[in-house]
Amino acid sequence: IVTFIKAPDMYNALEAGQIQAIINDLPISEDVVERKPDLKIVQRIDNGEKYAFAVHKENLALLQGIDQALENLFADGTYKAIFTKYFPRQQLPSHVEEATAVPFSGCPSLSTVQPKMLTIGSDLPYPPFELFTESGETTGFDVELIEAIAKELCLTPKWVNSNFDTIFTSLSAGRFDVVAAAVTAYAPVGSPSYATVKARQKIVSFTKPYYSALQSLTVKASG
Repeated sequence: IVTFIKAPDMYNALEAGQIQAIINDLPISEDVVERKPDLKIVQRIDNGEKYAFAVHKENLALLQGIDQALENLFADGTYKAIFTKYFPRQQLPSHVEEATAVPFSGCPSLSTVQPKMLTIGSDLPYPPFELFTESGETTGFDVELIEAIAKELCLTPKWVNSNFDTIFTSLSAGRFDVVAAAVTAYAPVGSPSYATVKARQKIVSFTKPYYSALQSLTVKASG
């Protein structure tokens, strides 16, 4: 088993014949395969892992605010529109259709790194969750979703690019308010990420899940 720090490196290694297969997040593999026709996905894997946003452990009000905003976006169709834009071949999670909106009565009172701003830490790029447009603007599934949440909270989003290896300790140190970086936050016992998730939960708090982290097995199409 070979591990890679950056996703592009492992797909390049697969193309070069340096490895025989890749197990990685399905949306990442789908995005790569669209641009690299010599690769193909041969299996989808559901291991029960889920993504969520990370918040400072002591900022309970912000955690609750994001959860409420997320539920509202589930209920009003905003989440569905963003989800189908980036994952047209994936089924919308069932809990989204069952959500009930609880609108805010005015702007919630929240403590953030900078007043009236939501400072967001991420490790860019990681398409289709976080990426840059040709003009250098930040976009992607996570980006559109957390910015819609910021709007619900009457906050202006501000992005901070950070190394994923230190992103949770940076959050705990108060460098930003929330981490939006395709973070595996929930994992069942026995799954590959279980120990990692438990370690993360000691450092930060996680919102309700917003994405089921399907995995995939990718190989060379000619293999």
